[in-house]
Amino acid sequence: MSALSDRIKIARKAQGIDIQLSVQHLMNCGTAGTCDGGEPNLAYQWIKNISDATGSGISYTTGQPYMACSHDVKDGFCADTDFTCNPLNVQRTCGTFGEKCVGLNHYPNATVKAYGSIKGKDAMMKEIYNRGPIACNVDAVPILNYTGGIVTAKSNQTDHTISVVGWGTDSTEGLYWIVRNSWGEYWVSRATSASRVGLSTWRRTVVLGPCPEISQRQRGTISTTAMKMARTVTLRETALS
Repeated sequence: MSALSDRIKIARKAQGIDIQLSVQHLMNCGTAGTCDGGEPNLAYQWIKNISDATGSGISYTTGQPYMACSHDVKDGFCADTDFTCNPLNVQRTCGTFGEKCVGLNHYPNATVKAYGSIKGKDAMMKEIYNRGPIACNVDAVPILNYTGGIVTAKSNQTDHTISVVGWGTDSTEGLYWIVRNSWGEYWVSRATSASRVGLSTWRRTVVLGPCPEISQRQRGTISTTAMKMARTVTLRETALS
C-alpha cells in the first residue's frame, strides 16, 4: 500500500496530512494474501472490487493499525485475537474511560478506479515519472543485511514486494532503481538505497544495480514484469458514524 499512499500524496500536491492506507484492513478482509505472503496486483484488484461494489475502498491506518497478524497466523497474540472481516476489523473508533471500541460503517477511505501491470525498464520509468511509485516483486535475500550502496546481486526468484520510487545513474554500476522497503525504522538506518535495476528496498531505501529490469515470478515462470499502481485514486473523507 506504500506506493498507493505515495500516489495519493502526489495527487494532492503534498497538501494536507499524509494518508497511510491500512495494510491490516487488507489482511483482515482482502483476497490478496495473508501474513504468509500475497500478491500486489491482487491487492489492487481487491480495492477496486470493493470500490465498485460499495463505493468505499481501503481504510486508513489511523483507525486500523498494522498488527502483523492475519486470521491464519497462530503465533504470539495473533492466536488469541479476532482478525476476521467485520466492521471492527475494517475501521474502528475507541472511547475512553473503559468504553469498548466499535466498528464503523462509514469511514475515510481510498478507492481505486483502474490498475494493471507493466513490463520493462522504459515502461517502469514512464509510469513512475507520470504517476508515481510502483509496486514490484524482488528476491529479499540479497537485501536482508543491506547497509548501503548499490545492490548488484542477481536472482531468478521473487518473494517480497517493494516500492520503486525512482532511478539514478552510477559511474561504475550504471542505471539503478531507488526503492523503498517496509521493514521498519531500524532496517539499514535512515538511508536511501539503490539497486542495479534489478533489486531495491524502501523505508530504508535500497539501491538496486544496473538497470536491466526487475524480475517477477508470474504463473510459475520468471518474467521481466513490474507491477503498476492504481492509475486513479479517489479519497473519500466520509463522516464517521
